[in-house]
Amino acid sequence: MAQRLKQSDPSLQEDLAELLDQLDHESNIDPWQRTGKRRAIHAPVTLGVMAGGYKALYRGWATDLSPDGIGLLTEHDVPMGAVLYVNLESVAGRSQLLPIRICYVSRLLSKTFRVGGAFSFIDADPGNTRLSA
Repeated sequence: MAQRLKQSDPSLQEDLAELLDQLDHESNIDPWQRTGKRRAIHAPVTLGVMAGGYKALYRGWATDLSPDGIGLLTEHDVPMGAVLYVNLESVAGRSQLLPIRICYVSRLLSKTFRVGGAFSFIDADPGNTRLSA
């Protein structure tokens, strides 16, 4: 069987190329998709609120960063619509708090959630953890 796996099968490569081409041309656009270029960062972060200073509420793992937002993995079901501050200290080398609005939460495993946050510089209100209507 190992010999069989070592042999190249051009039809499998063609199938893969066709599938990738199909995915590139699909018209299904995710409404939460960010338009800016994403950069893979793979770093630990905290999410919190401003309550007399920064108070961390959740730990997470940042997977990507763009000018529009950030992708995270967490062990908590973070509330949709909440405005939280993400601390990018592990990426920036110093405490760097940026406000995000939680716009996407999807359960991946029993205790793992994919979270998408859009940067919310205008909507950030240190006294409020929810978006204003």
